[in-house]
Amino acid sequence: MASQLYFAEEKDAIYHKLMDRCIELFRNNELKGDAIQVLILLMDEDYISMHNPFHHFIVPASLLTATCMVRESTEDELKTMLHKAYARADYIQGGFALIMGLVEPESGQAYI
Repeated sequence: MASQLYFAEEKDAIYHKLMDRCIELFRNNELKGDAIQVLILLMDEDYISMHNPFHHFIVPASLLTATCMVRESTEDELKTMLHKAYARADYIQGGFALIMGLVEPESGQAYI
């Protein structure tokens, strides 16, 4: 399994693209709080590969976006939550799931 290193500027830019996409989905509100569809749309972005640390942010971001749609939160509330999720996700190092034995080394497939 090949790993990819990200420079700080590139990493921040990708996180901000994901946050902007969450805000866009929130504004459109076409998904009516469907967290799975938000998750799929975020994972389908061209700049997101299968194995990268951004998945540590994508999962909470999709849940927060869908929840804010249902609760009819303000855009500022969602932005605050996304920034907090970003700070927490950034703390988790890439390769954490592999090191903890949660995925197979060769394929990256989860053991669960």
